[in-house]
Amino acid sequence: PMDLMVEASPRRVYANAHTYHINSISVNSDNETYLSADDLRINLWHLDFTDRSFSIL
Repeated sequence: PMDLMVEASPRRVYANAHTYHINSISVNSDNETYLSADDLRINLWHLDFTDRSFSIL
């Protein structure tokens, strides 16, 4: 029998905006923006703009 292989690959790569490990990610109701949070900050992202985010301190 063949061994099953699973491989993960990113669809998009976003700018490095977090210094610490990301604790949570939440998609907003508009389905275009999402929040990501680490120990120090919360960032607001837009799916179409991968090179920038808004920091919410």
